[in-house]
Amino acid sequence: MATRAERAERVERWKRSGLSAEKFARRQGYKPKQLYWWRWRLRVDGASCR
Repeated sequence: MATRAERAERVERWKRSGLSAEKFARRQGYKPKQLYWWRWRLRVDGASCR
């Protein structure tokens, strides 16, 4: 299982890539839904830390 820092890095690389979630995830070897979930979880975690 990826750590929070690893998930944040993957989401950031996805954003910088300019690719769709589908293309980016498949190139990296994971499912597009994972990217969406990681992004959502990071937002939720960030909001609860404030």
